[in-house]
Amino acid sequence: MDEENQEIFEAKPTFVLPGDIVDPLKFYTQGENESNISSVDKVIKLGPGLIQREDSIIATAAGMLQHNYKDNRFWVDFNSKRYVPSTGDSVIGVVSKKFAESFSVDVGASVSASLSAYAFEGATKRNRPAVNVGDLVYVKVTLAHKDIEPEVEAVNSHTGRSEGFGPLKNGFAFKCSIGLCRRLVLSWTVFASFSNAIS
Repeated sequence: MDEENQEIFEAKPTFVLPGDIVDPLKFYTQGENESNISSVDKVIKLGPGLIQREDSIIATAAGMLQHNYKDNRFWVDFNSKRYVPSTGDSVIGVVSKKFAESFSVDVGASVSASLSAYAFEGATKRNRPAVNVGDLVYVKVTLAHKDIEPEVEAVNSHTGRSEGFGPLKNGFAFKCSIGLCRRLVLSWTVFASFSNAIS
């Protein structure tokens, strides 16, 4: 197992049920990797299946608790028929509607996500992105809440660069389970092996 994947799946498997309180400190004491210790001082990011109530982290789904040491992100790996957007997720969506200053993107959730026409690298009122209905876009979830429409962007808001986000050209797109999607995103070696196999 390579170093990057080891950082993601190094902790012992922990099964949680809805209502269970998650203690991040348990993950920092499993193993002697220096990344475990350095993660203590980082801001904890919560993914699918976890919510924060006051000073506690509570599970909202039954599944295996996972932790990515690289960005100190926790989430519950569980089977779900429909994707539930979570802030920070990188997803591939299909442009379903085009408006004057935004796009509606189908990311597989119960509602479509909103993508601003200015959320692309170098986008201005005069320089609009060449995106049409039916196009595939690689975007990052910037706002996710159960009561409002999720928002996505095709640019790194900190650097102003696309860094891989934006319209996707050529290739094929196919649906797969939520669990498999998460594993593929976290395991870049799988993409590399697949690319070498078909090249």
